[in-house]
Formats: sequence, C-alpha cells, structure tokens
Amino acid sequence: MGLERIRARGDRPNHFENEENLALCRQIFLDMSERTKCVIDASQPESEVLDASYVMVIRQFAQNLGEPSVEKIEKLGALMDGYLA
Repeated sequence: MGLERIRARGDRPNHFENEENLALCRQIFLDMSERTKCVIDASQPESEVLDASYVMVIRQFAQNLGEPSVEKIEKLGALMDGYLA
C-alpha cells in the first residue's frame, strides 16, 4: 500500500522504501503495546485515511484533557485551529 501511494503521488521510493523494510516497520509498530498506538486502515481512499487520523488525534487530545468542560473544549479548539481547515 505504501509503495503504491508513493508512486501515485509521482515520487520514486528511496532505498528504505521497499516491501521488506515497510513490512518490518509495520510489524514492529503492531507489536508495540503502548496504549496510545492507533492503527488506521490505509487501504481506504486517502480522504478517509486522513479523516480517520483526525478522529484518532482528537480522541487522544480528549483523553488527555480529562473530564470535558467548556474551557477544555475551547483549549482543544485552539490547539486544532487551522489544522482541520
């Protein structure tokens, strides 16, 4: 999937971007047990992958902010301002 996206944007894979290295990196990531790890299905269209990544980032911010309040929501909005436009 990664190599297809590299080529689709008109780039050529560098010497690190080959099937074997990308598969190894993916497996290392999947083997991580950190609670903040998020896995997104990159076989979806690019716009859906981007939307899913926004959802994951917003969820993580919300978890780190704790109990919701107007002040915390405004703080989150300020942090995100411009990134989702």
